[in-house]
Amino acid sequence: MSMVRNAALAVWLVGSGAAEARDVETTRQAGFTSVRWDVSVYSGYLTGQATELVYRTATGEKLSQLNWQIDRALVLGGSAGFHPLDWLTLRLGGWSNIAAAAAMDDFDWFADYQGFQSWTHWSHHDTGMTRAVQFDLNLTARLWQHEGFRLSALGGYRALHFKWKAYGGPFIQSVYDFRDVVGTFPHALGITYRQDWHSPYVGLRAQYDGAQWSLTAEATGSLFGRASGIDHHLWRATLFNDDFRNVRMVGATLAAEYHIADSLSLMARADYQRLGEARGSVTENNYASTMGAIVQRHWRTGAGASLEMAIVSLGLKARW
Repeated sequence: MSMVRNAALAVWLVGSGAAEARDVETTRQAGFTSVRWDVSVYSGYLTGQATELVYRTATGEKLSQLNWQIDRALVLGGSAGFHPLDWLTLRLGGWSNIAAAAAMDDFDWFADYQGFQSWTHWSHHDTGMTRAVQFDLNLTARLWQHEGFRLSALGGYRALHFKWKAYGGPFIQSVYDFRDVVGTFPHALGITYRQDWHSPYVGLRAQYDGAQWSLTAEATGSLFGRASGIDHHLWRATLFNDDFRNVRMVGATLAAEYHIADSLSLMARADYQRLGEARGSVTENNYASTMGAIVQRHWRTGAGASLEMAIVSLGLKARW
């Protein structure tokens, strides 16, 4: 019996020591993750509208509004994530348009502004969106985890760049009376417009990981963005440079992943962003003089801009 007791005691001591060793190893490796990298590629549909605004500096009334529409834009994008710890992720991502259709409507209020429908001049232009690009760098840190649920904080920097070209099209003008002249501009390049947005942001992310599915919801915001606009009216030989500070941004993302293998997932997501309406300064450069001189004027107020857009995309995600 003593031999049996001694053997049982030895087994217990060995098992206890092994368990303790495993606990020590687990404690030593706590905070580190077996998945270090993930890479995703996707294609999506982009839609939205950028708005260019001009205000009377003396009264603040709206003088002009150009709606640059984004229609049927196809984008290609991707991202790469690095996970140095199981609660920390550094991610770089971006997308660019590879095909797009667009349009532009120009409204002017040369009489007193009495609501949007009081416009005196309007024109519609055949438009091409020649560039749409986004870059995003962010850091995500997990705050709480329970079973498959996770809540994380994130902070990052996002840059957006858009450019359009507008050609001739129909117009209505108020020359001798209200909206009394109707015509068509020749099909030639008339206006180019560029918007750039730079947003340092913070946000929250909620995620649920199941056996086959992962669901994510994310909200981001910024109060301290910067933006700029460049409007080139070729027909008027005039260039406008707009500058905006303390621009507000709100964004939201919904995403789902279906795990088709241990290291590969199908993903679908919807992203929404709204920036502005920003108000800022404008510098006008008129080079129409036959003497070659450039006439420049600057107003500390008078410019406005906004951007609202959404992307729905499908893609693949790999991790190792």
